[in-house]
Amino acid sequence: MGTSLVSGAVGIAKPDKAIFHRACSQLGIHPHEAWFVGDNPINDAIGARNAGLVDVWLRGYADWPVSRPPATPAIDDLQELLKILGSYSHSPARML
Repeated sequence: MGTSLVSGAVGIAKPDKAIFHRACSQLGIHPHEAWFVGDNPINDAIGARNAGLVDVWLRGYADWPVSRPPATPAIDDLQELLKILGSYSHSPARML
């Protein structure tokens, strides 16, 4: 199960925590129960992390800012999520 929000429609844009929290609310879960996969280090990965979600950075589209702690986990291909989901100790209820 997933959800999608269009920032222009809801008036909130990433990396604002509120858009991540709204998505979690729509799913009926807490932020710490969700994973967010994105290719933008600031808007997606760091935004999700700051909102309390598990952030997964899809490498290859933008460079990770050297001034920020590294993404954990980071993947090169969406197929890698299957391995991560099977071995990750934090087992969230849903993925956004």
